[in-house]
Amino acid sequence: RSDIIPCQVNMDTFYPADKVFARKQLNLSPSKRYVLFSSSFGTYIKNYPLAKQACLHFDNLELIELSGFTRQEVNLLLNASDLALLTSFNEGSCQFLKEAMACNRPVVSTKVGDSEWITGNTEGCYLTSFAPEDVTGNVKKALEFSQTRRQTNGRDRIMELGLDAETISGRVLEVYKKVLNIGD
Repeated sequence: RSDIIPCQVNMDTFYPADKVFARKQLNLSPSKRYVLFSSSFGTYIKNYPLAKQACLHFDNLELIELSGFTRQEVNLLLNASDLALLTSFNEGSCQFLKEAMACNRPVVSTKVGDSEWITGNTEGCYLTSFAPEDVTGNVKKALEFSQTRRQTNGRDRIMELGLDAETISGRVLEVYKKVLNIGD
């Protein structure tokens, strides 16, 4: 027997915040469009070249490298961004994707790991192939969603899946109880 327990999302650290406020905190332009990339540009498996290629087709858009930030700053970056972009070749259960959804950000993600399960049918979350034109098309859809709808219901999806810290902690405790044969 085995139990698979995904990493949790700290819903107290990752939460929706006002985009204007987040941009002011980070000294980002109120008029520019920002796409937050899932990692360091130099991390091969995250496939930065595909993200860069997809974002070249848009004016007034900056692709932000996620590197060297605290968890609180990542929350601000997610909320300041118009969308979160994951172009990885491979993932397990992508924490970046879960955290972006906890902030109700639109998402574009390659179909890797459990991305389809995490996003489900959440409006404003787009799964893409590795074809550059597909990624570009989905970035366009996410930017339009961000402009018109502003936020997704991704946070609700994370709670529905039980990926919040409280639920995951309870699952870990249950595994220990099983192993130690401890009743309730």
